[in-house]
Amino acid sequence: MPIVALCVVALWIEGGNPFYRQTRLGQNGKRFSILKLRTMVRDADTVLEDYLASDPEMRREWDERPSGHRFNL
Repeated sequence: MPIVALCVVALWIEGGNPFYRQTRLGQNGKRFSILKLRTMVRDADTVLEDYLASDPEMRREWDERPSGHRFNL
């Protein structure tokens, strides 16, 4: 069984649809849609927000972390 098929089965068992659709910008500015395998837990944004709300020190650390938006490379 191919590795992708194993990942699909594992993600389905873990909790729901293993795929999500994402829009990308292609050649000549044409938009297209791709299917991707979910690599995070379901509702990751909600899980993270709940965790950070329960731990003020971790919230400060998270808010102060460097991001690609702060640096000009």
